[in-house]
Amino acid sequence: MDCLLGKDINEVGYYSWDVTENWLSLDRVSAAICGFSEAEGAEGMTIEAFLMRVAPSSRERVAKAIHDNLLNGNLYQEDYEIEIDPERYRWIRVGGRIIYDRDRMPIKGVGWMIDITVEKLLGGVGLRQ
Repeated sequence: MDCLLGKDINEVGYYSWDVTENWLSLDRVSAAICGFSEAEGAEGMTIEAFLMRVAPSSRERVAKAIHDNLLNGNLYQEDYEIEIDPERYRWIRVGGRIIYDRDRMPIKGVGWMIDITVEKLLGGVGLRQ
């Protein structure tokens, strides 16, 4: 159990990103993993607002990975820290893919995220499935 969430740490969260409107929506699990309320996740936010939750040390790398993924459409997967509050961080693993229209313009991003804080704290010993 994750003491912060009171949930199974292996629970998978999902997100969708309307690229044309620049609006990211999080399901209840993704919202909780990132320190947002369920209502905040459902209401959504810009990708820039989400990036402000990424730890400053990883923000530029994550923004570049998102940008590169918009251009090439490869499977996106990154591990990084989310700042829950100024004194609390959580490691997450995020994966996804961009969906393009017939003119090869990015229109939607879809994906998943999991909390990997325990794995990072224990150095990854025996936690990968």
